[in-house]
Amino acid sequence: MIMMGKPDMEEIRKAAQGKTDGDVTYPRQKIMSVQASMALFNDEWPKATWEIYVGDRRIPELPATAEFGELITIRDGVTYMAVRALNSSQRPWKKVFKEALRTLKTSEGEEIKETEVMLLSGGAEAQPCHAGFKIMPAMTINAYLYHSDTPLSPASDEELAKLFGGFVVTFGDVAEYGNFEAFQEAMKATTLDFYDISESVAYTLGDTQLTAGWKPVAHARVTVVSEDGKFTGWGEDYYFRVNGETPYPGPSVLKDTPLSQMGRWRLEKNGATLMQRKGTKPLMLRTFPKQGITVAINPTPDYKEYNLRTADGVYVSADGLLSMGRWVVRGKEKADIWYCAFENDEVPEEKRATVIFMAGMAEKPVVTLNDEDITGRVIENEKWWTIPLK
Repeated sequence: MIMMGKPDMEEIRKAAQGKTDGDVTYPRQKIMSVQASMALFNDEWPKATWEIYVGDRRIPELPATAEFGELITIRDGVTYMAVRALNSSQRPWKKVFKEALRTLKTSEGEEIKETEVMLLSGGAEAQPCHAGFKIMPAMTINAYLYHSDTPLSPASDEELAKLFGGFVVTFGDVAEYGNFEAFQEAMKATTLDFYDISESVAYTLGDTQLTAGWKPVAHARVTVVSEDGKFTGWGEDYYFRVNGETPYPGPSVLKDTPLSQMGRWRLEKNGATLMQRKGTKPLMLRTFPKQGITVAINPTPDYKEYNLRTADGVYVSADGLLSMGRWVVRGKEKADIWYCAFENDEVPEEKRATVIFMAGMAEKPVVTLNDEDITGRVIENEKWWTIPLK
């Protein structure tokens, strides 16, 4: 499994300057590094047995360093992976990057030197994430925008916002390439092209070109509709294309398969519909027509308002906003619900859902909540069944 993260410049600004935002006071923190990160997880214990290369160099032990744009390849059994770290120092933004670096200062007034990419061995994070768990990847790759033994000057945050980082990642396996060495040679033949007019990067592998465009400096809107009126991407600040064409079926869909969809607002698959009101975060709809099962998933802790209608005519909604959870509707007889109400100071208790409404069932449904049978607590109303979430 891979997790990627990019720096939130607004949060870094608040942390560096210690500003007050409404009722929330952010104490001033020492910012020692700012980076785009990739965390790689491996099920092997106590140590991953994968092979790691930077260019042609085998990396027997971590930590290790790489240059921006330098090829990193990993062999994990019959599965292969290639990574290139990108940042503003690569053309055509090199001038912007250099100018920003000249104005960036440490807290002691020292100029910042160009940074690098570091491959670090895994370790539990210093602070726990959601639900008190600590994430422990097998390896982390950090593409640093800022990295120093001296804290970043609070006055440098506006210049830092002009910089960006990220990764180009390619996967392959023995069935596709025959062996790892052939995969490495194919990755060396890939090209990266940068365009200053559209502020985009194009990655070409064989006959396939992937293009990502964004606005790292001006944060202006990018056009999401082409001249012929065809949808070309979603979001105001970025877009993606495959061989010049959008990979998205429509403005609300991120992923589409014969059995599922992921995206915002309205999702439809095999007669089932998942609708979200006002939200911008993704939902997932999965269908299993042969088994008569429909699944609606909120994969993030964000609170959203949404409802589900299955191909069998079952309708599911709630009396408020819902946090991370999953509804599994099995025909017209049963429903399995998993729900976790994360704390969120921006969502008051009175706006959070306390019950789920279900209509269109053949009779009183069998219901489980977080693996507990709560059928006895399901209340029948004139037109629907009421299912408590607490």
